[in-house]
Amino acid sequence: MPEQDIISESYREFRSPVKIREDTFYERLARRAGSFLKIDTKNKRLEGAIEFAHLNIKPRDVASLTALTAILSFVPVIIYIIAAFAGMALDILFVTSISLAGIAAAYYFYTAPRRLKKRYEMTVGADMISAILYMVIYMRNTPSLEGAVEFAARNTTAGMQVELAKLLWDVRVGNYLSVEDALLDYSEKWKGNREFGEAVGLIINSTRQSGARFHSLLDEAVRIVLSGNKETSQNYISNLRMPLMAVNAMGLILPVMGLVLFPVISIFLSVGPVPLLVMYDILLPIMLFFLMASILEKRPVTFSKIDVSRHPRLPPPGKFYMGKRLVSAAAVAFLVGIILAALALFLYSAGLACTEQAGKIVCQESETAGFVEAGGTSVLSFSVLSALLFTLAITLAPGTYFLLISRGRSKLREDIRSIEDEFKEALFQLGTRIRSGVPIEKAMIESIQRMEGLKIRELFLRAAQNMQKFSMTFEQAFFDKEQGAIRFYPSTLIESVMKAITEAAKKGPANAGTAMLSISRYLKDLHNTQEYVQRSMHGVTNSIKFQAYVLTPLISGVIATMAIVIIRILGQLQLQQSAISGFASLPVGGSFAFGELVITPFQFIVVVSIFVAQSLFLYGYLLSGVEVGEDPIRRSEILSGMFFVSPIVYAAISVISLLIFGPLTQFNV
Repeated sequence: MPEQDIISESYREFRSPVKIREDTFYERLARRAGSFLKIDTKNKRLEGAIEFAHLNIKPRDVASLTALTAILSFVPVIIYIIAAFAGMALDILFVTSISLAGIAAAYYFYTAPRRLKKRYEMTVGADMISAILYMVIYMRNTPSLEGAVEFAARNTTAGMQVELAKLLWDVRVGNYLSVEDALLDYSEKWKGNREFGEAVGLIINSTRQSGARFHSLLDEAVRIVLSGNKETSQNYISNLRMPLMAVNAMGLILPVMGLVLFPVISIFLSVGPVPLLVMYDILLPIMLFFLMASILEKRPVTFSKIDVSRHPRLPPPGKFYMGKRLVSAAAVAFLVGIILAALALFLYSAGLACTEQAGKIVCQESETAGFVEAGGTSVLSFSVLSALLFTLAITLAPGTYFLLISRGRSKLREDIRSIEDEFKEALFQLGTRIRSGVPIEKAMIESIQRMEGLKIRELFLRAAQNMQKFSMTFEQAFFDKEQGAIRFYPSTLIESVMKAITEAAKKGPANAGTAMLSISRYLKDLHNTQEYVQRSMHGVTNSIKFQAYVLTPLISGVIATMAIVIIRILGQLQLQQSAISGFASLPVGGSFAFGELVITPFQFIVVVSIFVAQSLFLYGYLLSGVEVGEDPIRRSEILSGMFFVSPIVYAAISVISLLIFGPLTQFNV
């Protein structure tokens, strides 16, 4: 009987409040391939990755999808062979490129479970520090290992909740004799994170101690997991030099060499824009993606991201507030893209020169229509300007979307980050007063007076007002469903800490004060570690930002200008080839003649523009991954900046360099 058929209803109810994620497109695609082409495999590594990441697929689905994609990748080759026998000519470079792209897709599908496993490690593993911290906070007040695990399960994010909920369930159904055995086995699952296993061992050992020894083991557990994070982050940064050099080579040096030479290759070999499109807008981005993915796969887990999903003012996914009205971000982005694309189309049509040939109207791009004329030819032709507008259309549209969906959410996240940073100081002040014998309500009022200028002040002020105006208890002042202060500051960290403190307060004010002081020390250590990791990452992240914001648009703009200049010069030479004395007979021997110039400035800039847009997305993906790990809000924030700044720089550099070098193409042969 299938495993899902014997899962009890109580287990479904137990884990129903949390869900790691919805099925990905890859999982749905793999299941379809598995139902169409059944290929069994006994790859233990693949099976382990699927099980570890809780993927809703089986190894045979992955094998079937890989095989099916590999088979389809040879279809263009078969079509080419059939066309050759039929006397039809197809572009061999284009066919080869499509086949290589198919093989790359097959490899991507086969290795996807491993990458999803790593992503899951980054997502769930980032909560390990929080889980250890919550367990230690709970055990300082109530030395119960099972209670500590339950407390951590309630206060971590969805992925870790499922992990810890499954652990507790296994204990309850008898798969483990005790929570201690389950924790030890669970830490073995994450044996790659050595510090987590050591911290779990210390927490377990603390249950056999008492007094100062008990507290020192708990403190040591927090210290180990934080210091271990520092060390692994530093090692990761040290090993990034060579991968980043490879990214620079593939993202800058290779495009410069190839794109500059392509116009010459085009006219001598009559190569059109399609192979350029395939190589630079399909194959090269695929290689860059795999390289960047390998960089992020080695990224160590750091800290859990800030969850703003419960904030009462948060707009629904994909929407933003315009005043008090909800508006679709995708609709606005689509409108921006349509307007810019329409302007590009209008300019392109204005730059066409149409003639009648053999009874048909033939239109071609004209170099005489445009702005800034030199020698009877436009330096800034309408076709070039329309291509630059097309660049803005394919970048500012997604940039608008990312900006709109991240604007409100980024502000909420930064506000929560600020109050979390200030929380440790507020706890220290409040805990000091309570521990000295001051009643909780009075201690809160005195502490609030010393929090001027801090955002965290509003949290405690609201709680104090609840206690004064509505006669609420300390717990109600923070956690009342309607007026609770926590409701307006949906920070998982603050909420979980205040839950632990309210539990400690039930044993007396002095116990609550002691809990506040110890937790304040933990939060200070956590903050210092976060600051250290962020400072260590600055060199790497600044390098990626410089390449995305400056180097890529600057070099791409210069490349576009150089290519246009070369295309124009070659075009003029081609038109005047027969008028050049001695051109047909060169000293080196043999005859020489230009082929047909089959690529236009518009086509070349469009190819470069697509590559720029893809590069920006990949750099945003890399930067957000290195900086914060799996965080959609931060990724959208980074991408919005890149998609607005870099394309404008690219277009501006292209126009300026054309104004400088464009007139040099006007000469008489």
